[in-house]
Amino acid sequence: MDIPSMNARACVGVSGLSKRVTSQEVKKYFGTAHGNSGIRRMVTLSERVLIEFQNPEGRSQRSQGNVDMDPDACIVPLQQATNRSLWSKEQKPQCAGIEEKIRQTGLKRQKRLEIKLQKMEKENCQQKNEIKQLKKALNQSSAYEMSSDTRGVAVIINNIRFEDMEEREGAERDTDRLREAFESLGFTARTFIDLDHAKMVATMKDQGKADHSNHDCFVCCIMSHGTMGKVFSSDDVGIDICELMKPVNAKKCPSLKGKPKLFFIQACQGEKILRTERFDNEHDVKPVPFICIEADFFLGLATVPGYVARRDEDGAPYVKHLAKLLKEFGPTHDLFAIMAMVCDKMNEINDDKFGWISSIHSTLRKSLIFKDSEVIHF
Repeated sequence: MDIPSMNARACVGVSGLSKRVTSQEVKKYFGTAHGNSGIRRMVTLSERVLIEFQNPEGRSQRSQGNVDMDPDACIVPLQQATNRSLWSKEQKPQCAGIEEKIRQTGLKRQKRLEIKLQKMEKENCQQKNEIKQLKKALNQSSAYEMSSDTRGVAVIINNIRFEDMEEREGAERDTDRLREAFESLGFTARTFIDLDHAKMVATMKDQGKADHSNHDCFVCCIMSHGTMGKVFSSDDVGIDICELMKPVNAKKCPSLKGKPKLFFIQACQGEKILRTERFDNEHDVKPVPFICIEADFFLGLATVPGYVARRDEDGAPYVKHLAKLLKEFGPTHDLFAIMAMVCDKMNEINDDKFGWISSIHSTLRKSLIFKDSEVIHF
C-alpha cells in the first residue's frame, strides 16, 4: 500500500491492540462503530493499524499522536473500553483477571517505590544532619570560638613623647586607626597615651585580674620606641615584651585559658637595617630572640628581630596596613592570611634606602577568624 497516497484527513491510527486481535476484528469493529462512513483501506504498521475512511467525518475521537506520514495525521489510542469490546466471550473472564492482576502488580510496585523513596529521603536527611554535625565539630576543633557579643578587650598603648628619647612624630593617628579596626571586629577598645613604666605594667596586670569569661579573645597593641625583645615606656624604661604578656597567660588569668591572646608591636627590635646605610630618628629605635613558651599567644611585629621599624609623617605603614586589612578581611579570613597580606604590603614599600618586612611569632593552636559581631562601645 502506498501510504503517502492516503488521505491523512480521513485517517486514524490505532495502537495498544493485543496480538490476539485480528485485522478482520478491527475492521469489523470500526466498520460497525462508525456507521455508514465506511473503511476505504487499512494498513498494519507493526503494533499499529492505520485506517482510512471513505470521508473525514468517519474519523472520531480525534487526538494528536506520532505517525510517519502527513503532519495532519492522527492517532486514536485504543482505549480500555475499546479493547474490552474486542474481547470474545471466552476471553473476557481470563482477560479481566489478567487486567486486575496487572493493576494490583502496578499498585504493589508503586507502594514499594514509595517506601523506598521515603527510606532514601530519611537516610538523606540523616546524612545531612551527620554532615552538619561533623562540620560543626570540625570547625570547633580547628578554629577558635568567636561567638560572644563582645569579642574581647583591645588594649591600645601609644607612647609618643618621652623624657630623653626622640618624640615619635606622626604616630598620633595610629591610635584611632587601630581602635576603629578592632571595634569593627566587635572588640571593646581601651586606649592609653604616653604611659610610664609603672602604668604600662599596671595596665597589663589589671587585664590579667579582669574577668574575660564572656570574651573570646584578648588583644594588646603597643606603639613605642623599642629594641630587641623590648618596648620603651614614656619614661625611657625598656620593658620585656614577654613580661607584658605574662599577666594574661593561663596561670595568671584563668578566664583567658585556651583563648587567643594577640599582641601587635610597632617598635624597632634592634638597630640593624636591611641595607648598609645608617638610619636616623625617623625610625623607631634602640637586644636576643624571644619566644613565648605557652600556647595560644600571637605576636605580630612591624619588623624582624634585630632590625628597625619604619614610621612616616602620617603614622606607621605597619599600623595602617594592619588596621585596613583587619577591617576588610577580619570577618572572613584567617589571621595568618591577613598577616601575610600585611607582610606583602610592607615588602611593596618603595624606599631607595631601606627594605621593610614585618614578622610574626605564634603558638596559636587553631585558625582564628573574626566573624561579624555587633560593635559594643563603652
